[in-house]
Amino acid sequence: MAVKIERLVEKNGNYYWQPSKSLRDKGWESQKLGRNMAAAIERANKLNQDVDKWNAGGEKPAQVDRKAERASVAHAIRRYKAEDLATKAKSTRATYNSYLGMIEEWADEGRTPIRLIDRARCVVLKDALLKPPELGAFEANGRKLRAAGIDDDRAALWLAHHAGIDAAIALLTAPPLAWAKDVAPAILRKKELAIIHDERIYRLRVLCGREARPRLHRASGLLSVLKSLMKFALDKDMIDANPMADIEIPEPPARQQIIPAGARQAIAAVAVENKRASIALGISLGFNLMQREGDLLKLGAADFREMLPHEVPAEARASLLGRDGTVKGFTLRQHKTKVWIAVPIIGELRDEVDAAIAATRTDKVKPFNPSIIVDEDTGGAYPAWKFQRQFRRFVTIASERAAEAGDIDLANELADIEFRDLRRTGMVHMFELGVPDHFIAAVSGHTLERTKKILEVYGPRNTRMAASGVAMAVTQLKVRAEAEARQAGEQEQA
Repeated sequence: MAVKIERLVEKNGNYYWQPSKSLRDKGWESQKLGRNMAAAIERANKLNQDVDKWNAGGEKPAQVDRKAERASVAHAIRRYKAEDLATKAKSTRATYNSYLGMIEEWADEGRTPIRLIDRARCVVLKDALLKPPELGAFEANGRKLRAAGIDDDRAALWLAHHAGIDAAIALLTAPPLAWAKDVAPAILRKKELAIIHDERIYRLRVLCGREARPRLHRASGLLSVLKSLMKFALDKDMIDANPMADIEIPEPPARQQIIPAGARQAIAAVAVENKRASIALGISLGFNLMQREGDLLKLGAADFREMLPHEVPAEARASLLGRDGTVKGFTLRQHKTKVWIAVPIIGELRDEVDAAIAATRTDKVKPFNPSIIVDEDTGGAYPAWKFQRQFRRFVTIASERAAEAGDIDLANELADIEFRDLRRTGMVHMFELGVPDHFIAAVSGHTLERTKKILEVYGPRNTRMAASGVAMAVTQLKVRAEAEARQAGEQEQA
C-alpha cells in the first residue's frame, strides 16, 4: 500500500482502522473498512479526525467518553467500579463505594482532573483525616463540669451542650430532683433524658458516643481505597504516577473487646423480655460457633444435621451426644478458606436450635430451608441492618439497667460491645478450657497465625491453665490406652 494513513492497516486484502492500545482502553474500537482502498482511506481519515476532536474535548462516538470527562476523578471512579470493583464481594463493594463517594466529594464532586491529584493534595487529605474532630462547646463545657466537681463523661457533656451548662450542673448536682425540674423543665421533657430516676441522672457513654479521637479506621479505609483507585488510573494511562505510592497509611488498632458471661446474659435477658428470642439465640450461636454475623444469619434448618461416626473421633463422641443418642451440628463454609466443616452443638443450645426449627415448621406453608435466626416481624431471615439495630438497642438497655443497679463496670463493658466481639470471646473461652490453638482455628475459620495472635493477647497463663493442661494429657492417655486395649482384644478374638 503506497499511501500511508495513520492507524490504517491492510491484512490479506482487507483494510482496517486500528487504534493504539491506549485508545482501545478508552473506548475506541477497531473498524473493518472493506477491500476498497479509496473508501477505506476516506473512512480512516474521518475516524482520525474524530480522535483529534475528542482529544480537544469535542464530540465523540457513543462508546467513547469525552476527553475532558475522561480525565476527571468521577470518570476514573466509574471505570474503577465497572472494571475492578465489580469482581469483588458484595460487602467489599459496599465499603469501597462508601469511601469512593467521599473521595468524589473531596475532588470537587468528581470534577477535578485526576492528573491534578498529586502527592501534596493526598498528604493534606491524610492530615485532615488524622486530625481529632473539633470539640467546640463540648470541650468548654467539659472544663466547667469538672470545675463543678462533675465527672467529664459523655452524657454530662451531652446535657451541657443541649441544655446549657448551668442547667446541666443543676440537674447533676441538685439533691432534690423537683428543684432541678424547676430549673430546666423543658429539658426534662426530652426523650433522651427518660433515664432520669429518683434523684440523679445515670450517665452513660452510649448516649453520646465515644471520646474525641482521630478516626483511624475511616482514615485508613479511605486512604487505602484512594491508593487503589490511583493505581487503577495509572494502569489505564490516566496518570503518569501514583501519588499515593509512598504515603504511609495509618494502621488502625485491632478491636480487642471480650464479652463476659454476665454481659452476654444481660443482653439476652433484655432480648427475651422484648419478645426477641431470636437475638438471644444469635448471641448463643455467635459465642459457640464463632462465625461472622453474616454467616450466622444465613444458617438454615438444612445446615443442622446429624454428624456421621467417621466425622467424630471415638474419644469425643460421648461428650457430644444429645438425648437422642446422636451428635448434631451445623455445616459451615469457612468465609476465607472456603472449607466446609461441621461444628457440633450440645446442651441447652441444641435444644434451642431444635425448638427454633420446630417453630418454623408449624405453619401451613413449610419453607424448604427455614432460617435458624428468624425475624419475629416477618417470620423470615433477618436483614443484617435490622439484626444489628436490634442487638444495639438491647445492649443499650442492658447498659442502662446495669448503671441503675450501681454496676458501673458492667455498664461500661456493655457500652463498647459489638456483635462481632462474640467470635473473639468464644475463641478465648475455648482456650481457657485448654483447647489447642489449631482446634480453635478449625472452628473459627481464622488462620492459625491469626488465632495465635488473638490468644496471645487474651489467653491466660496461670496455675489453673497449667493444671488443666496436665489433666487433659492424663485423660487423653487413659482414653488412648483403653482404645488400644479394646482394639487388641478385638484382634485376638478375630
